[in-house]
Amino acid sequence: MAGRLSEYQILVTGTNGFLGRRLVHHLLAEDAYVVGLDLAPLPLNFEELKPDKGTLIHRVGDVNSAELAEQALKEVEGGGRSYSALFHLSGLTHVGKCTDNPLMAFDANVVQVGRMLEACRNNRLSRVIYPSTALVYGDHSPSLLTEDNRTLPRTVYAGTKLAAEAVIQGYAGSYSFSCDIARLSNVYGSDANPDTAVNTALRQARQGGPIRLTNPNPQRDFIYCEDVVAGLIRLLTSGQEPGCRIFNLSTGKATSIGQMAKMVCRIAGIKSEPIESGASDARKNSRLVLANERLVKRTRWSPVFTLEMGLRAAWEQMNG
Repeated sequence: MAGRLSEYQILVTGTNGFLGRRLVHHLLAEDAYVVGLDLAPLPLNFEELKPDKGTLIHRVGDVNSAELAEQALKEVEGGGRSYSALFHLSGLTHVGKCTDNPLMAFDANVVQVGRMLEACRNNRLSRVIYPSTALVYGDHSPSLLTEDNRTLPRTVYAGTKLAAEAVIQGYAGSYSFSCDIARLSNVYGSDANPDTAVNTALRQARQGGPIRLTNPNPQRDFIYCEDVVAGLIRLLTSGQEPGCRIFNLSTGKATSIGQMAKMVCRIAGIKSEPIESGASDARKNSRLVLANERLVKRTRWSPVFTLEMGLRAAWEQMNG
C-alpha cells in the first residue's frame, strides 16, 4: 500500500472538467499538494468551495504544451511530499465531437497522452492514473463484462481511448511506470455532458416534462460521479508497483434507460410516463454492464450511491 493523500504531490490535467473539479476537491480535503492544468480557469466559486486543507496551484494553458507540462511537473516536485502521481483527465470526451473530427480526437486522446507520459519520464514521475471508458468493449454484450473480455470499440472516441491505453501499457513496460487504467461505466452527475441519457432526462424533467426517449431499452451501468472519484483515489493509494493494471470502475448493475427515466420522473414529481420518440434500430436492445470485482479486491472500494440516490443528488444540485 502507498501512503495517505497528505503524503502526495499530484498533477491533475483537466482540472476544470466534470470529474476534474471533484477530484481536486477531494484531494485537497485530504491535504494533498495539487498542481492543476487546464485550458480554462477554475469556476469563480471554486475558491469558496475549496477545503481549507491542501495546496492547489492551477495553471491555465494548453496541456499539449511541452513547456507548460515541464513547468507543472517542476511545481509538483516542489511539493516536498513522499509520493508523486499524475491523474490524466484531459481529453475530448464527447462521442459526437470525436466522430465529427477524428484527427482532433486522436490528438487530444492519444497524442496528448504520449506527450504527458514523456514529460513525466523526463521528470522522473512514474505513477499514473488514467480514466478510460467502458465503450472499449463495444455496447452489445448480453453478459457481465470483465477486464479479460475482448475489446471492440465501435466509435472514434472508444478507439482513441483504447489506443491511449496501449500507449500507457507501453510506457509501463519500457520504463517501469506504475499505471492504473480505470474503464468507467456510464458516469452521471448534475453537470455531466448534457447529451447523456441521464442528463437529458434530468434536463427535460427540470423543464416540467415529459421525458422523451429515443430508445428506452438499452441497458447501462450507471455510476454516480462521486463514486467514480472515490474509486480513482482508492486506485492511487492501493499500491505503486511497476506495471500496468486495468480495472472496471462500475456498479455491476444493469438498468434500462427507460427504468432510469421513470426514476427521474418520480424524483421530479412528474406524473406522466416517459415517451418513446425514436425509431427502433439494430442496437435497440444493446447492453453494457461491467463487473467490478477486480477493483474491489485490490482497493476494497465499492459504490456508495444507488442509482436512485445518485439521481436524487444530481436533481437537488441542479435545482439548488
